[in-house]
Amino acid sequence: MIQKNITLFLASGPTIIIPVSQYDDLWQFRFSVRYDGAEWTIPSTATVSITGRKANGETFEVSCSRDASTGRWYVDTDSVMTDVPGAAICEMVIVDGGRRVGTVNFIIKVEEAPNND
Repeated sequence: MIQKNITLFLASGPTIIIPVSQYDDLWQFRFSVRYDGAEWTIPSTATVSITGRKANGETFEVSCSRDASTGRWYVDTDSVMTDVPGAAICEMVIVDGGRRVGTVNFIIKVEEAPNND
């Protein structure tokens, strides 16, 4: 598993673009979230997921896990996230106590594999 640290910005800031190759499924995206210039800690009681819409219009949703030693949330990429070349418009959805606490948008840019069948 290849770990990639990614900083996302809640409510403002640049849209982050994460480059990957088509069919990559050995990445682990480890997220930190910033809000109003400071790191924002996602509550340990939260449920965090990534939803996305691929370039062909198909959607996906994957659950994130929390690293108890660092408090960071992460997702292991899955081929469902990287099987279609182009931009996958994604959103990290943070829910705590049944309430949607926040969302953070980002893009996974999937480069087409040279031997795409």
